[in-house]
Amino acid sequence: MLGCKKILTISFVSLLTACAGNSKIEVNTESGEKPAFDMNGSVDVLQKTDNQVALASFRVVFITEGKRRQTSENSGRWGSSGDVASSATVKTVLSGVDNNLMQNITDAAYNNFTSALTEKGFQVVPMAQVLASSEFKDLAKRGNGSTDSTLKTVGKLFVDDKEDSSQYPTYSPTGLPLIDSSFFCKQMEPLYDNLCLPKVANDMGVSVMHVNYVVDFSSFDSSAKSGTNYSSNSNYANAEVSTGQNLHLKPQETGIKVISKSGDSVVFTLSSPNPYQTTQAFGESVEATSTTDKVVSGFANVMGFLGGASGGTARSDSTVTYEMQAQPDIYKDMVSNILMASSKELAWTMNYYRNTK
Repeated sequence: MLGCKKILTISFVSLLTACAGNSKIEVNTESGEKPAFDMNGSVDVLQKTDNQVALASFRVVFITEGKRRQTSENSGRWGSSGDVASSATVKTVLSGVDNNLMQNITDAAYNNFTSALTEKGFQVVPMAQVLASSEFKDLAKRGNGSTDSTLKTVGKLFVDDKEDSSQYPTYSPTGLPLIDSSFFCKQMEPLYDNLCLPKVANDMGVSVMHVNYVVDFSSFDSSAKSGTNYSSNSNYANAEVSTGQNLHLKPQETGIKVISKSGDSVVFTLSSPNPYQTTQAFGESVEATSTTDKVVSGFANVMGFLGGASGGTARSDSTVTYEMQAQPDIYKDMVSNILMASSKELAWTMNYYRNTK
């Protein structure tokens, strides 16, 4: 990776994990570091590319909100009575990052990815040839920045643990339409690659690539404790959630898929430990709890703690929202550096497997 990760040594945390794949390179011979991307599929796809690849699908998803809810409860035991339940919820919202900034970051990521592939000896088919493919033209498209309106309609503005990235603003580079899902051409989680991309590869006569980046801005930690205080003959329940600024690429949902003209494919997904993250602040975090949440919770913090005396039942519910106000230039530089570093590693990894016998 030619030392590309060194730009991310500002402040690393290991808050996220991901499932391992079927195959790993033990070490990157250029940097001595353990590679961050797991491989699934056939390496023959890379060995039979004739060095030509087409970036037919390139997506950058920007997570802009999320929440974590933690609950704790305890029921009466022998010798005591009183049911207690406690819950704590933290919501985070990203501000200061507008559509133009997201588009600029995506355009730079696409150019850097193309350069990284070229540096490793791959011939990247011009975007114009992708657009000229009849099969590509037939794919459903949507505008950049669109979100899943259905989720918004049913009120799921804050998805638990950001598990559904389909609701967040998604961008494709300028000039390359953003592929959407359709009845016959579904997008498959976790990378949201389109099932009809093999038709594009066959039509073009070259291997095509699907790239999916998911950029997150915060992380959560939570804990729950419950038990019985026998001296007071009561039960207790404690739920706690914490959060902080943590720019990172989301494991499992960040990765690439290379599809040959015959339909075979190989997938590389971001694994754990995740080097593409930093806890360096990109702006200011302020409490922005809504009036409704304050009324419902009755708490001003993110910890719910409750004790239930003998014979009683008690409930506690605490909700706090934090707005993370990004400084646009700082956010852009930090995210762009992370994306550029990961593109170099992905290109290195593709080249490694292409030359593996």
